[in-house]
Amino acid sequence: MGITRRVFLRTGALTGVTAAVPFAAGNAFGQKVVGVPEGSPSDSKNSPFINTDILSFITASVFEGHLNTNFLMHTDAFDAQTLELVQVKIREESQQLDGFSLLFSLTSGEYLPQLSYLFEHEKIGLFPLFIVPVKTPKGTRYEAVFSRLRASVLNESK
Repeated sequence: MGITRRVFLRTGALTGVTAAVPFAAGNAFGQKVVGVPEGSPSDSKNSPFINTDILSFITASVFEGHLNTNFLMHTDAFDAQTLELVQVKIREESQQLDGFSLLFSLTSGEYLPQLSYLFEHEKIGLFPLFIVPVKTPKGTRYEAVFSRLRASVLNESK
């Protein structure tokens, strides 16, 4: 099965945009990075890009304040969908792991495959998320799951 030129160009353009995102430091999840001068091109007010150290800024509390708000999800370089954050769930996995999940509802009712998408929020900024469709009693929702070693475990290993 071949791939059309249109699909190839859209995918390539989106890949180019998402590849460039980590290379501009200054704003990560609406938080100003230390050392970025006010008004510089990397200042959070002037830059749509995220910090390369993004994992240190991703926490459940960042998203809890934006529950029931809309996020713009770029499905490719030319199209976007609106999703609503409907749930932030803390996952108590173990003493070593820290985790949480986000559940989104797609307002258009379309079905999206599991992929990494570029999300945008007016307060949080621009960030990539891998989402998976999940069947619920309220229909298809889209879930992003975060799981990582707790800071205490990382400090012990040093």
